[in-house]
Amino acid sequence: MVHSAYEVRDGPLPDLHEEARAGSDKAVTALLAAGAPVNAATDWGDTALHWTAVGGHVRVMRQVLEAGSNRLSRADLHRTPIFYASR
Repeated sequence: MVHSAYEVRDGPLPDLHEEARAGSDKAVTALLAAGAPVNAATDWGDTALHWTAVGGHVRVMRQVLEAGSNRLSRADLHRTPIFYASR
């Protein structure tokens, strides 16, 4: 059985990560405007940008990149957002 990255996580994602994963551009805009840290990483090292890539949400991906997200950030197993976007 193949699991998505989200299915194997142990706990809830931060709000920005969750909304990025869902592709909710309005919620991501509101969270960023309220000061959500765009490069915040979970205990696994994943950022909101990783989750836009997992979900394939190009519009939201552009939002977090324009907000200053580090496109070279590495999560568990040294995987970048580009790795997840290519799957």
